[in-house]
Amino acid sequence: MTLLPYDGKGFSASYLSSRLCHLTPWPVAGHLASLAKSATIFEGKAEEKLDRLRAELAPLAARYDVVVANPPYMGSSSLNRWQGAWVKKRYPQQYRDLCTCFIERGFSLCGGDGASAMVTMQSWMFLGSYERMRVGLLKEHSILTMAHLGTRAFSAIGGEVVSTTATVFGSAVSDVPGAYLRLVDMGSEDEKRAKLLEALADPKCGWFYQRDASAFEAIPGSPIAYWASDSMFRAFNNLATLGEYATPRQGLATTNNNRFLRKWWEISQRNTNRECRSHSSALASGSKWFPIIRGGAFRKWFGVYDEVVDWSNNDTGMKSEVLRKYPYLSTPDFVIKNQSDYFKPAVTWSKISSGVISFRYAPAGMLFEVAGACMFADDGILCIAQALCNSSSALAALSLLAPTLNYEVGQIAIVPFAEFDERQSTEIIVKVKKLRQMSQDDINLCETSWDFGRHPLT
Repeated sequence: MTLLPYDGKGFSASYLSSRLCHLTPWPVAGHLASLAKSATIFEGKAEEKLDRLRAELAPLAARYDVVVANPPYMGSSSLNRWQGAWVKKRYPQQYRDLCTCFIERGFSLCGGDGASAMVTMQSWMFLGSYERMRVGLLKEHSILTMAHLGTRAFSAIGGEVVSTTATVFGSAVSDVPGAYLRLVDMGSEDEKRAKLLEALADPKCGWFYQRDASAFEAIPGSPIAYWASDSMFRAFNNLATLGEYATPRQGLATTNNNRFLRKWWEISQRNTNRECRSHSSALASGSKWFPIIRGGAFRKWFGVYDEVVDWSNNDTGMKSEVLRKYPYLSTPDFVIKNQSDYFKPAVTWSKISSGVISFRYAPAGMLFEVAGACMFADDGILCIAQALCNSSSALAALSLLAPTLNYEVGQIAIVPFAEFDERQSTEIIVKVKKLRQMSQDDINLCETSWDFGRHPLT
């Protein structure tokens, strides 16, 4: 006799799912029948419940030629503890969102030559957290067609709420290049529909692409960057990366900006120091406030640096604040990162940008914050790296590596980096330094600039 856990309302769902979720249709039917015939005082109720459960499970255990779904979108952080653990265990590469778990589930529902069509968020196409999922998908399955919809794909969902893509996946690997329609630039559901039909009638329309899955392997992280040009794929294949010449770094997070950050004109200049070049000189100066690099609006070549941070006694106060907020930590180094690079000259960019990214020079003597990530190198290499990052080719590469609003240090580090001969390098360095000076002179015309002298009209 088999005993079923009973919770007062019905038989335990966890027990039934654990016994039945991996069984094929006929074993499910047989197993349920045997359970229903068990001689218990709940026999009638059990038979009714198990018959209903059998009817619900049988379609999920079958195999189909085509699977079509618009799965739910929900990040793993929104799941409860039991759901989160269950999803992470069974979908270790896809668990960060329910819709990506459904992509994998679709492959188990369709046969060896079947197809699975789903409307999902586009995040799995690009984000580093889904890299293993992409690599496995491209090796074991295939992308047959994709309508990359972007935002405003559904009139019922207004604004820039969610970016979606409609994809037909092949359960098996295919040698046929996938067909992609780039509809992200169309502004409404009706416009996207019209352009999709236009692309089907005229593949040379300009937003229809064909790309073999193996091409994506050329780009680090294997993003589904189907619209990249052949020359861009060659650049990723053949050139070195920026990270081999310069070192992108994340900066500190104060955990309490209201306490530790000020505009430079809000505090006494006698207790502020812009001349320190190391931790030891900062400590010896006895100063409390030091310039800090943060994010900011679009600006190339030289940045607006008008904020200071309380770094008295080499971060003693900030570390105390971190430990007060996170008492279980033995060290706050995960928040106050990369201290060995503080006070060095750098090229910085805003980690979050809703528009075009820009790279600007930051002279020595400053700390840098998490929103103002920095790269470090020798002076000449730093000039060349800044020229590269402010070029149209780097912007094109970053549109593949960082198609969202975030520009992480890891994405900047894998931008293709071309080598130059001595003459070319010298020419680039001279031009970059001239552009830096022009940008700095323009900033200094503003009264809030640290080095403002006099208004140009006086």
